[in-house]
Amino acid sequence: MVNELSEPNQPINSVNQPINSVNSINLINQSGVKKRVLNFIIEVFKESWHLLLDASIYILFGLVVSGFLRVFLNPSSVVRHLGRGRFASVFKAAFLGIPIPL
Repeated sequence: MVNELSEPNQPINSVNQPINSVNSINLINQSGVKKRVLNFIIEVFKESWHLLLDASIYILFGLVVSGFLRVFLNPSSVVRHLGRGRFASVFKAAFLGIPIPL
């Protein structure tokens, strides 16, 4: 059975629609979009991995320093200096934390 819109010599696909260049171009464009989306996702994962690699030394350094502070500092002295009051403890913590990024 031939679709009324198709020409008699034009090939017909499985859903009785004529195969023409517009349909094939749409399929090509859809596969191109899928490839671009997949490439974008892969690039996001690659860049995230590189960012993690760049930050890993600082993360390890922070873990080592926090481990040393945990071992060598008495928790009661930390609470005495940083655990009481609202403003003084914030200023002390900020003052002690300023050199860390430098």
